[in-house]
Amino acid sequence: MPPKLSGKVCVITGTGGSIGRAAALAFAREGASVVGCDLNVDSAEATVRMARREGGTMESSPTTSGTAIVGKKSTWSSTSRARRGPTSRAVTASSSTPHP
Repeated sequence: MPPKLSGKVCVITGTGGSIGRAAALAFAREGASVVGCDLNVDSAEATVRMARREGGTMESSPTTSGTAIVGKKSTWSSTSRARRGPTSRAVTASSSTPHP
C-alpha cells in the first residue's frame, strides 16, 4: 500500500524549529514532497537532511520574512508549484521570534 500522502506536495514554513520540523518529517514519512522554509537557513537545511536520511523528499528555500507566504503570489510558492506541482497541504509553523 502506498504512503498516505504519496504524490502530494506539502508547503511548510518554520521547518527549522520544533513544530515545523516535526510536521515536515511527518509529512515526508507519509510520502509527501515537502517544500519548507525558515529564517534560520542552517536549521532548515538540517531538517532537509533528516527527512532525506529517512527516505523522504524535501527541499528548503530561504525566506527573508517571518510572514506566512503560503497561498500568496510569491516567488517562493510559485517556485514550489513550478518544481513539484500544485500544493496539496500547507502548514504555517513559523514564530515571530527567530530561534537560535
